[in-house]
Amino acid sequence: AFIDENSSEECGILISRAMKSYTKSDVAIFGLSAKTNKINGSVTIKDAYYYAPHEDYVSTMEVTHEELKLINEDFYKYKKKNAKYKKIYWSGFACEMAKKGKVKELTLPERLRSKERIKIAFPSYYVDYPTIKFLEIRRIAEQKESKYKNADKTVREVFEIYLSEKFPLDNH
Repeated sequence: AFIDENSSEECGILISRAMKSYTKSDVAIFGLSAKTNKINGSVTIKDAYYYAPHEDYVSTMEVTHEELKLINEDFYKYKKKNAKYKKIYWSGFACEMAKKGKVKELTLPERLRSKERIKIAFPSYYVDYPTIKFLEIRRIAEQKESKYKNADKTVREVFEIYLSEKFPLDNH
């Protein structure tokens, strides 16, 4: 893929958009990232491995607005404990966090404001990895009404598909 300077964005935003697009979710979160690089120029498979190095699948579940707030707070709690993580990336909504780790403001697009449950995409690590780090995310995923499931592709594969479709190589 080739991304020109005018289209460059932080890689985490592109990955969250890729997950949202692939799963046809309402919103997506690309968890915690230590890599905040803007991405432009030629993007290779090697770059995709750099930005999405783990073998996490893309997961989806359906959550309420309050659960979406809890999920963001769960991510933020771990971010605060582990300084190497710099950002939480969102696609399809905006979230402003207070310094104490509570959601200050959650802004959803008009089409989602009246929906009781919204479909969210995120890396499977936050539910499937055997850890006690993300208790709220796991608790929400375990509820029958969340309809938690993994897609058939990894985050990296979905990112590669998105880049090749959105920024095709110009062979002329």
